[in-house]
Amino acid sequence: MSPMMGSWGNYYSPLWSNPYLRPGQVANDYKFLSAQMVLLEENGSVLWENSLSLDNQSRTNPGKFGELAFDGQNLYFMYLDEKELKLSHFRDGELLMENETFEIQLINEQERINETQERSLNLMWWYDNYYLLSGKQKIRYIQEDGKQGNRDVYFFTKIKVGD
Repeated sequence: MSPMMGSWGNYYSPLWSNPYLRPGQVANDYKFLSAQMVLLEENGSVLWENSLSLDNQSRTNPGKFGELAFDGQNLYFMYLDEKELKLSHFRDGELLMENETFEIQLINEQERINETQERSLNLMWWYDNYYLLSGKQKIRYIQEDGKQGNRDVYFFTKIKVGD
């Protein structure tokens, strides 16, 4: 049987068919290519502008991508890349750090992260140069009797960027 033949004996070609009628053929991802940063004066003239690559990040949600913190001189842009944080830093328009990777870590060195539920992670700018990160994790730890224990936690942490 020819792959060009349809079920009713008609010829089939992907070029002639409607892509919305073929299940699995339509991509539902949104690509984030780059971020453009512009600082304007009150009269609208540009003080500085620059951009950074977002490494063709794919998301199923077309909503907000990343969070900004700006103190007048330093601009920080942070976003979640699966289970890692990516941070970029501009100072007076000059790109000093681009997409530096930071892992989500625990404060207690006696505990280990078994699993982080990626869909539960939420990053938001709080104030000044602070961000808030929250989500759900499975934590492995050693109990008082020396046996290994596991627990599910909802964590909420404050992240400070900069000096």
